[in-house]
Amino acid sequence: MEEATIKQGNGKKIVKPKTHSVKGMYAYFKEKNPTTDIPYWMYNEVLSRYNKKAADAVIFGEVLNLGNTIGRILIKKIKRRYDKLEVDWDTSFNRKKELIAQGITPREGDNGGENWLIYYTDAWYARWAWQKRFGACRVRNQSVYKFLPSSNRSKKAGDNSLERLGNKGKLALAIKHNPGLHLIYETKPAPIYAKRYRPKKAKQIELV
Repeated sequence: MEEATIKQGNGKKIVKPKTHSVKGMYAYFKEKNPTTDIPYWMYNEVLSRYNKKAADAVIFGEVLNLGNTIGRILIKKIKRRYDKLEVDWDTSFNRKKELIAQGITPREGDNGGENWLIYYTDAWYARWAWQKRFGACRVRNQSVYKFLPSSNRSKKAGDNSLERLGNKGKLALAIKHNPGLHLIYETKPAPIYAKRYRPKKAKQIELV
């Protein structure tokens, strides 16, 4: 990943990362390995298969060590805060459709209709996370980097359309069909330097 220096209005300089596509990474790979006979389609296929296997492993409780002190990717189990309720939009929209099918007017503004918003009530929720603390990541200017797991790429994708659900959808589907899956997620990631505490079920898989 390359870096570009950008000047702000106050005269300060910040370093913003420049992201690369798979084609860009392949071009860099060819530059460093000019004698390679690996074609682009094979390079892309290897990355795709590895990413899928790594994502599945993380969903089922393993921790992906990115290496080179870039950090770790894992699933975090987080206690839900009830002082600010979060709407379950998928369930809410389904409820709204049911009301309309029954001839009931859903509430919109001050029309006096039936309330159709449904809120999450689970004591916890799980999400993808990039662990940077405790010395896991030593990349400069970490604040300009983001980890964004893939999401549903099609509104028409069914609950079992794994190829289109994305990693967010896969996590939700895995928890839905495995009620006890959340028990293997760490409430708080273990510090990298901790010697006495090691999660029993959270294994690390190394990039090769």
